[in-house]
Amino acid sequence: MISDFDVTLLYAVLDEKRESLGLSWSGVAKEIEHNYAKVAVSTIKGIREKGSVEGDGCLQMFLWLGRSPESFVPGLVADKCCDLEEPSNGVLRFDVPKVYRLLDAKRREEDLTWGQMAEMIDGFTAQMLKGFEKGRRTSFPKIMRITILLDVPVKELTMVSSW
Repeated sequence: MISDFDVTLLYAVLDEKRESLGLSWSGVAKEIEHNYAKVAVSTIKGIREKGSVEGDGCLQMFLWLGRSPESFVPGLVADKCCDLEEPSNGVLRFDVPKVYRLLDAKRREEDLTWGQMAEMIDGFTAQMLKGFEKGRRTSFPKIMRITILLDVPVKELTMVSSW
């Protein structure tokens, strides 16, 4: 059985790498910003207390860790893991309009309302799902629930952005 994205495991893996490199949390944030994009220290440190983490910031953390988002989902089949590619020019972000298009295609294919689709994904309402059309931001573990429903790796829902 597939579990939810393990936010606690993400924090533990970040902390382990931080300690092995002798860095403070501020140092981790500086390394991530230097190599990928800015992630606030409070976002990184807050993982331990929060049940969800801002999606685009997590992408930068996964790149820094050299791990796929799927590797933080206990029970997910190994062939569903897909390492993120480091962008050569720009910042890796979620392509939320694409998330909307894929959800809408699945919804239409299965002849569902947005409300019925939301019932299939824990933590979402119909309005939240429709909000992806306009670029609504996402978070972990919620985006992972969508990738599992759509049967696509996180990597397929990302894009390289200039900001």
